[in-house]
Amino acid sequence: MSDDAAGVAALLAHDPQAVLIAEVDGVVVGTLIAGWDGWRCHLYRLAVAPEHRRAGIARALLAAARERFLALGGRRIDAMVDDTNTQAHALYRAADYRSQPSWTRWVHPLGG
Repeated sequence: MSDDAAGVAALLAHDPQAVLIAEVDGVVVGTLIAGWDGWRCHLYRLAVAPEHRRAGIARALLAAARERFLALGGRRIDAMVDDTNTQAHALYRAADYRSQPSWTRWVHPLGG
């Protein structure tokens, strides 16, 4: 599984600028992975601490990701969003993202 400390460490070793962090008074209150593979711009794992939601932090992280991707020459951003996460759906819609219902994510685990 990549959603663990070893996976995060590998991401940071590969592309530390992909991890966007929002802080308030020196405390991490939000994060977003803004991955670039040289062809596509991918957003993963947008998270904002519950007590800091509805304060523009998620929008600021999305804007920072957009700027990163533009600087890298990206042409389209896609976001992995759980189908049941309706709060995230509203955020992405408000930020002018659109669902692409014709696509389904397929996964194949590598190793243990």
